[in-house]
Amino acid sequence: MWRLPLVKVLGWSDRRTADHMLEVIRSLDLGDVESTHSGGAGLVELSAAAVTKAGALADFCRSCGVSADDVIAFGDMPNDVPMLEWAGRSWAMANAHPEARDAATAITGSNDNDGVAQVLEDLFA
Repeated sequence: MWRLPLVKVLGWSDRRTADHMLEVIRSLDLGDVESTHSGGAGLVELSAAAVTKAGALADFCRSCGVSADDVIAFGDMPNDVPMLEWAGRSWAMANAHPEARDAATAITGSNDNDGVAQVLEDLFA
């Protein structure tokens, strides 16, 4: 496995929450590793530093001539935080993880209450 280029490594525990595992990994201060989770029970994600949704979105936008100020983003989990911080405007879902809520510029309704649709309807009214 280690001879091939890796994009992401997943870690899982049936005894710990994803938040607890993420806290432990972050305490190790691994400067060359991006650590996060997307809400799976006991599942954490590790990738190379700066390999995030924000990085991919920034590359795509740059190729299209779009600046971060013209981008909106929605998210609900720690793996969305860099993207929420990068985008000119961002919304966390009402039921989002606290890290996502703190990173977003606004909060919308929950996933169950069509929060994304509410924002889009307002923006395109």
